[in-house]
Amino acid sequence: MFFLLFVLLAASLPAGAAGAHAVKAPDPQVVSALRSERFYASPDQTSLDAAGIARVKQALKESESPVYLMVTGDMGTAASSDQYLSDVANAVGSTGVYGLLSGRHFVAGSLGQTGLNRGEAGRLASEAAGENRGEPADGLVAFVESVNVASGQKPSTASSALTYGFLGVLLLLVVGGFFYVRAGRRRRARDEQRQMQELKQGVEEDVTRLGEDIAALDLDLKSPKVDQAAKDDYVRALDSYDRAKAATESARTSEDMERVTQALEDGRYSMVAVRARQAGEPVPERRAPCFFNPQHGPSVKDVMWAPVGGRPRDVPACAADAERVENGYDPEARMVEVSGQRRPYWEAGPQWAPYAGGYYAGYGGFGMLNSILLGTAIGSMWGGGLGMGYGTVGHSDGFGGGGDFGGGGDFGGFGDFGGGGFGGGDF
Repeated sequence: MFFLLFVLLAASLPAGAAGAHAVKAPDPQVVSALRSERFYASPDQTSLDAAGIARVKQALKESESPVYLMVTGDMGTAASSDQYLSDVANAVGSTGVYGLLSGRHFVAGSLGQTGLNRGEAGRLASEAAGENRGEPADGLVAFVESVNVASGQKPSTASSALTYGFLGVLLLLVVGGFFYVRAGRRRRARDEQRQMQELKQGVEEDVTRLGEDIAALDLDLKSPKVDQAAKDDYVRALDSYDRAKAATESARTSEDMERVTQALEDGRYSMVAVRARQAGEPVPERRAPCFFNPQHGPSVKDVMWAPVGGRPRDVPACAADAERVENGYDPEARMVEVSGQRRPYWEAGPQWAPYAGGYYAGYGGFGMLNSILLGTAIGSMWGGGLGMGYGTVGHSDGFGGGGDFGGGGDFGGFGDFGGGGFGGGDF
């Protein structure tokens, strides 16, 4: 019963999006080791020492649910880890929960009827990682134990009870587990509350900025000299601001923020239309917001850009950010608060996925963003479309929040592998 820090936004990658790192076919030695011990550690892995390997093996031996774990060197991309794990699981062919720790990145999924719901293996991996950041062995053991609880199996304490012969040991475990779970729930509730506060604060900054920019237009609706079309666009901008403000005040979960940023995007374009009409110029075509900072309004062109450690991709940018990137400078990123630090919103965690999704809802939504956000903190944790669901902060039964080495998976059949939707994170 280990309910630790939770995150799931499963990240599905289109075919061929694995990047420059090719996925190797399963080695027969790996398949053989998993079938015999349900564990494999490659010679080039550095995540676990000998003691850590022994602990993980013992946890797997005592597990009443079939759990298969692999520990390898860094495969380079989340897509590579996802595909390799899927291939190995299908090669082993046994019903169970499969996990792969590649370098510091951990993904998981289930194959067959394991007692887990679809995508639940990834959620458990995310929780275990978030609670055991920097301690891979602790995280893997916690993951095995949480799979047993979630699949309806009791933690394997019988062998310990028989070894020591004391019913008191079992009692201590039960009592200790009760307090541990209660403490874990409190920590998770505090994390959810903090994440929602940070998200709402960031969205409120966007709403306030839109209101200030609209006021700066200083358009007199009563003046007969003002073009009627400009007045109409100005009113639309004000209406969008009002919708965004009301939606922010009523928001209770991260998903609610999608409605806010949809209204903000509409208001930003209406402002651009007002400025164009006031200057006697044609109203620009409606394009997706500037990816680097949606507060900058609609983009004017696409530029090639790569996140830290990621591959280049086309990104919509405003004129100022496009010029910066093309001249080798960093764009003016939208910085948000995350655990007391400011960082770009695309590296702030999966709870910011609806924030981004709302801005791009009219431009392909998550289908467009998947290609842009591949390899970022948001992109590595959400699914391949809105239907997959994304992080929900503020709902006790939702996904999202924190977590750092887990993800979901989809192998087909009755479990997860096969339909895409891997996520992941880093120790």
